[in-house]
Amino acid sequence: MNLRKFWVGTLFLIVFLLCCASFNAYGGNVEESISFTDSGNEHLANNDLEKAIESYQKAISLDENNLLACIGISSAYEKKNDLNMAISYMEKYASLENSDPLAYVFLFKFYTLKEEFDKADRFLEKAISLGEKNANVWLMLGTVYLSFDEAEKGFDCLQKSLLLDGRNSPTYVELGNYYLRKKDFDKALESFNKALELDGSSIDTYYVNTQLGLIYIEKNEPDKAEAIYQEFFSKDNTNPTAYAGLGEVYALRKDFYKAAAYLEKAISLGSNDPRVYYKLGVVYASLGMKEKALETLKTLKEINVNLPLVGDDLVSQLEQAIASSDAGQNNQ
Repeated sequence: MNLRKFWVGTLFLIVFLLCCASFNAYGGNVEESISFTDSGNEHLANNDLEKAIESYQKAISLDENNLLACIGISSAYEKKNDLNMAISYMEKYASLENSDPLAYVFLFKFYTLKEEFDKADRFLEKAISLGEKNANVWLMLGTVYLSFDEAEKGFDCLQKSLLLDGRNSPTYVELGNYYLRKKDFDKALESFNKALELDGSSIDTYYVNTQLGLIYIEKNEPDKAEAIYQEFFSKDNTNPTAYAGLGEVYALRKDFYKAAAYLEKAISLGSNDPRVYYKLGVVYASLGMKEKALETLKTLKEINVNLPLVGDDLVSQLEQAIASSDAGQNNQ
């Protein structure tokens, strides 16, 4: 699974969930607290963790009931691999009167990551007992299970969320991710489109369209994928995702020189997506550029991220593509 893409999707999911929740205290500082939270979200999305933490701390100092800020700062510390600080902020929020049961979902997640399973189970039980009728609790719990590669548990939670609220767009986004992992591209496509149809304003449409582009690539429908990436390109001609997607489109069409140019441009613009390096390596191998393919393979290994889309080991696949290219040339 592409953890970077998963994180971006999860961040926007969290924002949606908390837009649906009301703050437990309304005072003169709440509006300013929300402003600092928005700033923290922006820094977190850009992976500027120190600035994100600083903004969230200011938000919490103004309103300790600001759940979004507490989730944000805990998530920032999680990304810093400081689970103790993540837990500290979330437990402090959970101790407040009328705290949201979503907090217990995150504590379940953090203690599971620490491999303190007895504590994790206690928080899981508390999240379910307090949030049994809360569609967003089941949605977030499903998202957490998907992040743990426990796909079937995640699916069950998403189904429970839909039973409580069948028109919740973010649940369909996560359901799309589930089907994407299962390589059921038709159901993934149906789920993502359902999310857009129900309420595009409550989800990150850019993220959803990115996933749709990948699905069309996997379904070998380059024209549909190209339409999505050209739309990205028209809005921002420095968007690395647009170049990477168009590179994959040209690779499908076996226009390998164009594919290489677009994929190289995506990397030069800052893409660190292992899928981009994998596709570029395959393109180099198809062009007979073995040295460049091997250099790309080395970089892919250094990134050390497997499972970027639907559970495939890209390193092994690229090694096979290079070997196959060698065999083909030797037989000529």
